[in-house]
Amino acid sequence: MTLLGGNLNWDDWAKGLVAAFIGGGAGAFSAGLSAIIVDHNDFNIYTLKFWQLVFGTFVIGGLVPFFAYLHQKPIPDVKQVTTTVQTTTVGAATPKVVETVKETHVEPIIPKETKDV
Repeated sequence: MTLLGGNLNWDDWAKGLVAAFIGGGAGAFSAGLSAIIVDHNDFNIYTLKFWQLVFGTFVIGGLVPFFAYLHQKPIPDVKQVTTTVQTTTVGAATPKVVETVKETHVEPIIPKETKDV
């Protein structure tokens, strides 16, 4: 099931954006800890300055990979799903239904590098 419907794989694309942002911002707490080492009077986990630094670092650190992901993948991939239902009956027994789902992704072709003569 896709998030917004249609043939675009919005789920994987949105998960990639969120993962890029969180992964980039994950170092924010370590930046806050570094500030504690440098100036433990103004920066500690009980001060607003500490959490402002951590939050600001998280946002800035998360936006860089977020936009890098958008640069690499500006729109979701196309997703095609084919469903096949097969009914098998052996003698007078109850028919057995087997459902097979085949998922096909369309991926862009990476152009070969050309050498200038």
